[in-house]
Amino acid sequence: MTAFIESFATQQLLPPWTATDARRFCFVFRMERDLIATYLAKYFNGRFGDCAPAPFRYEPVAGAQFGMVSVTLFPNIMSTNTVEPHPVSGGQIWNKISHNEVYLAFPAIRYAVTPDGLMRDPRLVWIQPAAYANNDTIVFSAREIWGTDMFLATIDRHDTDDFNALHLDVGLIGMKTFDPHAEERLLSVMHVAVDKVLEGGLLPAIEANPELSAFVDLLFKAGMLGGVDAPGGADTEKYPHHVELNNLKQFRDCYDMGAAIYRAIIASQVSHARLRNLVLYDAKAVDLAFMWSDSLREFIETILGNTGPTDPSPPAPHADDHSPQPSCAHIDWQLPQVKLDVALAFSFIADIDFRVLGALHTYGAVEA
Repeated sequence: MTAFIESFATQQLLPPWTATDARRFCFVFRMERDLIATYLAKYFNGRFGDCAPAPFRYEPVAGAQFGMVSVTLFPNIMSTNTVEPHPVSGGQIWNKISHNEVYLAFPAIRYAVTPDGLMRDPRLVWIQPAAYANNDTIVFSAREIWGTDMFLATIDRHDTDDFNALHLDVGLIGMKTFDPHAEERLLSVMHVAVDKVLEGGLLPAIEANPELSAFVDLLFKAGMLGGVDAPGGADTEKYPHHVELNNLKQFRDCYDMGAAIYRAIIASQVSHARLRNLVLYDAKAVDLAFMWSDSLREFIETILGNTGPTDPSPPAPHADDHSPQPSCAHIDWQLPQVKLDVALAFSFIADIDFRVLGALHTYGAVEA
């Protein structure tokens, strides 16, 4: 592999990264087991060309299936890869950047598969089928350095007088309808708004939806729900407070975008520290929706399980937004929406550490 040559402009590219005072909003929603199993079978359990399958098998977690849309505001994130400050930039000021990030994730169980086909050593991991960020450096590093299918997006957070409230919109360059004469424009992708704080804490929310209990326990283990009582009185002090992500790093075939010329499974780890300002929201009052377009259709059908819009109109706050046609500068909101029923919503502030653990498997590589 070609060695990475650092310059004053590239210090942010290499992991690990540490973010201080990051604010994360999490929205939990129900998913379908069959869709999760199909996604894992296609991208993680299947063969890659003539290569042998990976020595792992991924399965949905037991019980009810839930996923999570996460919105994270990073005011200060920096790479900790450089030990000594760079002689040009100094390494202390240039190395700090800010960005906003939105992703969808769900938990899965990864088994190691023996040569005899036996599955052993089950481990909980999280899968991210969609991720967006509004900083070129972050997107380049995510896609080209450590490996995830992150997209560069417009992410607008609207100012509110309420510190706990959130109104955030995501836009992505795409096409409403795939057509030989269609032009790309900045399409609305996601809208989320929440401002109603939940009274009574976490336990009443779980009592209202008992199937959430197991997923909430996974959130405690990921270090995302510190400061509140765990369901069943679990001793959360013994939980690891970090989560392992597994991503499929792949480079597409320029002649067949449905195929890849390189594929590897990459493991990374996210840890949360100094978690504070935990706020629980009334899930029924959350307005969360993805916009329907041909550019987003495959994601909505294969992950969210919707075969069409649930509402022919755009979200209410954007019903009167009419951008020039076509435009790559203003988000086009004249799209129908697919609303998600949120089962649990919360936010917190924490210091977040991200590091790449390594490549679990590279398809077609010759073992040393």
